[in-house]
Amino acid sequence: MAALRWSVRSTMEPGAIVEVFVVHSDNLVEEADALLPALSPAEAERAARYRRSEDRSRFIIGRGLLRRLLGDRLAVAPRSLPIEAGPFGKPALAGGPGFNVSHSGRWIAIAIGDREVGIDIEERIALDPLPLAALSPEEQARVRRAADPLDAFLSIWVAKEAVLKADGRGLGGGTTPFTVPPDRMGRPHLVRTEGGRVAGIGVATLDLPPGVHGAVAARGDAWTLDTFLGTADECLAHGRRAVRGRARSDLCLEVF
Repeated sequence: MAALRWSVRSTMEPGAIVEVFVVHSDNLVEEADALLPALSPAEAERAARYRRSEDRSRFIIGRGLLRRLLGDRLAVAPRSLPIEAGPFGKPALAGGPGFNVSHSGRWIAIAIGDREVGIDIEERIALDPLPLAALSPEEQARVRRAADPLDAFLSIWVAKEAVLKADGRGLGGGTTPFTVPPDRMGRPHLVRTEGGRVAGIGVATLDLPPGVHGAVAARGDAWTLDTFLGTADECLAHGRRAVRGRARSDLCLEVF
């Protein structure tokens, strides 16, 4: 498969940027070997406990690339970053940017922002019957009307997962008490809910190749989505360019 890579920068309301890095790898083991040194000792031990090589490689790529990206952003050695699980199990970096990781098959997605973020990516899989009970009544109606019900279901499901991960408490509160808006491509839209913990979270659909669904969520809707798809090395290079761009902008602000 030829290397996939593109960069998409939405131009919506001014505000913070949520960066998304999506990796597709035809050689998970090779990319994992290159990123293994970025892991902390505890993460390396966890990786060694995986029985399936693909599961081990996905974990190493996701956590290793995350650490490299955060290390470049914060000018800190990647393996020394104190990433720890929060009270609900979501990894976090005290005082640092918000981040989240998701993977499916040979796809790994990472979101980084100045606030809590959530991301989900899923390869198209057969589901029969569709678990419509996990959706709100409005979402169920959308799936039933769709020309491709499975495609419609997965598009909604990744958005709901991303919202719950942005909230930081996972699936414990259920997926039915809120509704994701139908038009989410490239820009955030607030979920619809009668109050509750996910009120005020915005979600956007990621522009990905056919057969892959993804979404990213963060508090509010005044944030800009910057998405890059490529190899792990290409994602690192893109991240470094973004870091240098922010440094130049800060310098201009100080001078003028």
